Amino acid sequence: MIQRCHFDSSQTPELYFKIEKTGKKLSIVTFFQLGNQTYKATDFQQSRFLICKEDNYYLLKKLDWQLMEEIAEAGAFSHQTYLEKYHDKLKRYPLDLEGVFEEETRETTPKAIIQISELGGDMLLFLPRWEYDGTIVEDHKTQFSVYDGLKRITYLRNKEEEGKTLEFMENAHPKFKGQGSFFLKFEEASKKNWFFNFYHEQLKDNFTITGMDMLGYFRYSSHQVVSRLKITKTLDNMVTAKFTTHFGDEKIDTITLQKALKRGDSFVLLKDSSLGILTKDWLKNYALLVRNANVDGDEIEFPKWLLFIFDSARNHTAANMVLPKDWLEKWDRWNQSEEQLYEKPDLVQADLRNYQHKGYEWINLMAEIDAGTLLADDMGLGKTLQTITSMSYWLESNPKSKFLIICPASLIYNWKNEFEKFAPNFNLCIYHGTQRDINHFLEGEYQVLITSYPLIRNDNELMSKMLWDAIVLDESHHIKNYTAKQTQAVLKLRGRRRVILNGTPIMNNVTDLFPQLHFLLPQLFPSLKQFKEQFEKPLAFKKGEEQVNTLKKLTSPFILRRTKQTAGPDLPPKTESVLWCEMGEHQRLAYEEVKNKVKSNIMVEINDKGLNKAKLGVLQGITKLRQVCSSPRLLKEETDFNNRPSIKIDSLIETLTTDLAENKVIVFSQFLGTMDLLCEAFEENDITYRQFRGKTAAKERIRLVSEFQEEDSDIQVFLLSLMAGNSGINLTNANYVFLMEPWWNKAVQQQAIDRTHRIGQDQKVFAYNMICKDTIEEKIMALQEKKQILSDEVVSDDSNFLKSLTADDIAFLFE
Repeated sequence: MIQRCHFDSSQTPELYFKIEKTGKKLSIVTFFQLGNQTYKATDFQQSRFLICKEDNYYLLKKLDWQLMEEIAEAGAFSHQTYLEKYHDKLKRYPLDLEGVFEEETRETTPKAIIQISELGGDMLLFLPRWEYDGTIVEDHKTQFSVYDGLKRITYLRNKEEEGKTLEFMENAHPKFKGQGSFFLKFEEASKKNWFFNFYHEQLKDNFTITGMDMLGYFRYSSHQVVSRLKITKTLDNMVTAKFTTHFGDEKIDTITLQKALKRGDSFVLLKDSSLGILTKDWLKNYALLVRNANVDGDEIEFPKWLLFIFDSARNHTAANMVLPKDWLEKWDRWNQSEEQLYEKPDLVQADLRNYQHKGYEWINLMAEIDAGTLLADDMGLGKTLQTITSMSYWLESNPKSKFLIICPASLIYNWKNEFEKFAPNFNLCIYHGTQRDINHFLEGEYQVLITSYPLIRNDNELMSKMLWDAIVLDESHHIKNYTAKQTQAVLKLRGRRRVILNGTPIMNNVTDLFPQLHFLLPQLFPSLKQFKEQFEKPLAFKKGEEQVNTLKKLTSPFILRRTKQTAGPDLPPKTESVLWCEMGEHQRLAYEEVKNKVKSNIMVEINDKGLNKAKLGVLQGITKLRQVCSSPRLLKEETDFNNRPSIKIDSLIETLTTDLAENKVIVFSQFLGTMDLLCEAFEENDITYRQFRGKTAAKERIRLVSEFQEEDSDIQVFLLSLMAGNSGINLTNANYVFLMEPWWNKAVQQQAIDRTHRIGQDQKVFAYNMICKDTIEEKIMALQEKKQILSDEVVSDDSNFLKSLTADDIAFLFE
C-alpha cells in the first residue's frame, strides 16, 4: 500500500506510451506527464487509481488506470497482436512508435465517394469521402497511416484530387455554396428532377454513391417493375431479343438496368426522384440475363444457354423457340427422376453404375443444345468410361465421326487401355512422338485420335483446320493459364461437341475456370477482363459470396460433380491419418542447425527486400527444412549429415517388414533424393518394389502398373513421385498409402490417395501422412487448415497456398 503520501490535487497525470521492440516481440512502456516533466510509470508506486512519488500522490482517471492494468498483464507480443488488441486503445494518447514498424510512404489517386444519409426525416446529407487503396477517409488531415504486418504505410492525401470532389459538390446545387457541408431538404432535392440528374452526373464522372439503400424516408416508387422479353432471332448459339422494363408509365433503359446490377444495386432512380425497386422475383428471373447480355437500346443479345438457367424460363415460349423440341421436358426428367433417357450404346462392353449412366445422359443432353460439359467427378468414379459411352452413342448416330482426345502425355496409353477394355470396336490412332503423321489418321479407318497438349501447341496450324465431331480434354488444368500458348492453341480447335474431364479444375484461383469455360461455352464469358472484374476481384477481397452464387448459377448446368460419398456408396471406407514421427537426437540436431541458419537468412532478406521479393528465399528455406525431415542426407552441402538417420525411412521400413509384410503399399514422395534413399532401403531389406518418376515414359508406366496389379504379383511396394503419380493410374491392388511429405496443395495429396480408393477397390483403404513432430511440417498442416478459399464453393477445394503466405505466417513457420 502507498503510505505517508500527500494528496496533490493541482495536477492530473496524463499518460504517454512508447512501444519498444526486442527481436520480433513488442512491449508497452508507460509514462506519466506531470506538468513539464515526464516520468516512467515504474518510478511511481501505484494502487489502482492512486500513484505516489516523493510523498505526493495523484489521482488517475478511471479509464487510464483500467488501461494500465490491462497493459500490465500483456507481457511481450507480436506486431499482429499489438494491432488487434492495443493500437486503437493507445492511439488516443501520445504514442511513440519509432523503430517499431518498417516505414513506407505512398502517394496514389483516391476514388471519390459521396455518402448519402438522412437527417431528421426531411433532409439529405451528402458527405464527400475518399478511398485510398481500400481505406476510406473523410477528415481534412494531410496524411494517414495504415498497418500491414510489420509495415506502417503512410498515405499522403492528394488534396488536389480531393479538392475536385469538393468543387464539384459546391457547384452541384445552389444551396451548397459556402456550406462546408452539403445538405438539402427532400423538397429541394426533388425539384426539377435535381436528384435524378445529380445521381446520373455522378455516375458519368465515375463517382461512387453509397448509402442509397439505407434511406428510410426518401420516397420509393409505388409502381411494380414489369419486364417483357420477346425473342427475335437466333444465330450461332446467340439469341437476340427485345427487352423492355417499366415502372408504371416510365420506361427504364436496359443499359441503366445493367449498370445498376453491375454496381450491385437492387433499385433504379426514377424521374420523379423516387427509387424503383427491383424485386427479388425480378432479380431471380432477369438479373443474370441483363447483367451478362450485350445491350443496344431495347435489343439484347445473350447465349441461348442462359434461357434454361432461370426458374421462369420454362414458362417462356422463348425457351422452346430456341432449344430443340421437347428438350426442356427431357431436362426436367433428367433432374427429377431416375428414368433412363438414353439406352447404353451396344459398343460399350461394361455395366454402367446408375450415376455413370446419369453422367453419360447429361453429356448427351448438353451436346444437343451445343453446350460443352465439364465432368468434375471425384477421382476413381469413371469419368473416362462415361465419356467413352457418350462417344459410342455419337458414333452409332454417325459412323463417320472423328473424335479428338487431348491429355497429358503420361495418360495417352491409359486412354488406349480404357478403350480396349470398355469399347474395343473403336479404331484408335495414337498421335505422339517424332514419327507422328496426321495423314495416317486421315487415310485410315480411325474414329479416335489421342494426343497430348504440347503436340496440339506444336501442330496447331494443322489441328485447328480440322472439324471434329467431339473434342475431349482430360486433366484440363493444363489450359488454366489463359494467355499461355498451349491454352490458346487448344482454344483455336473446332469441335461440334466439347467435353472436359477434371476432378480439380481450380488449381490456383477461380480464374483458372475461365479458359476451361471459354473452351466449352465461348459466348457465356466472352472476355477474361470481364470474368476477373465480375468474379476474381470480389473473391480476392473476401466480398464474393454473391459472386460465388452467381458463378454457380451460371455454370451449374454445365459442370457435374459427384463425390465418392454420394456416387460410390459401395466403395469400401477410406481412413486418412497422420503418422507422427519423433526425430532422434542426431536428426533433431541437424534440423535445428538448418532452421537457425535459414531463419536468420530469411529475416535479413525480408528486412532488406520486403516480403514479396523475399518469397523465393522463403520457399528455398522451407524446402531445406522439409528435406531434413525426410532425411538429412538430402542436403548434399552439409557433409556432416551424411550418416544422420531418417525417422521416416526407418519407420516406413519397419512397418513394411513387420505389420504390412503381407500387404501391398503405395509410397509417394516429392523429393527424388528421398526416392533414391527409399530404393536403397528397399533393396537392403529385400522389399520388392516398382517405381516411376516424371521422366518415366508413358508405355513404361503402363507396364509397371500392370505388373503391380497382376493377381499373383509378389511386388509389395509401388514408389511414385507425387506429381507424376497423382492422376491417371489405377493401383487398386494396394490398400495402404504413405505420403512421405505433406504438400501445400491438399487436393494433390487427395488425388494421390485416390489412386487406390476408386471403383474396383474391394478393400478398406488406409492413408498415412508422415509428419515429423515439432517441425515445419506440423506447421504446414496448421496453415493448410487455416487457408481454405472460396473455390471449394464452386467445384473444388484447392488453394494457392504459397502465394498467400503473410509475414506472420512465415514467422510462424520458422519460430
